[in-house]
Amino acid sequence: MRVVPLADTQRLEKWKSAASFLRELADRCEAGDLTDLAIVYHDKTEQTFNSWGEFEDRWRLLGALEYAKTCIK
Repeated sequence: MRVVPLADTQRLEKWKSAASFLRELADRCEAGDLTDLAIVYHDKTEQTFNSWGEFEDRWRLLGALEYAKTCIK
């Protein structure tokens, strides 16, 4: 696997948008509006892939992950 550098402006703008979306999700988590959340990320500094999750129903989350696989571009 090759890590793509975030050098170009278009990619940086995309990541700014993603960061804004994650902040909005954090606010919704604090408000109690979200019940299930799973995050998978690549930590460039540590050179590792990590995951984090908080959920009430593992089966519902598994169904959401299966659905999400078809949406990844």
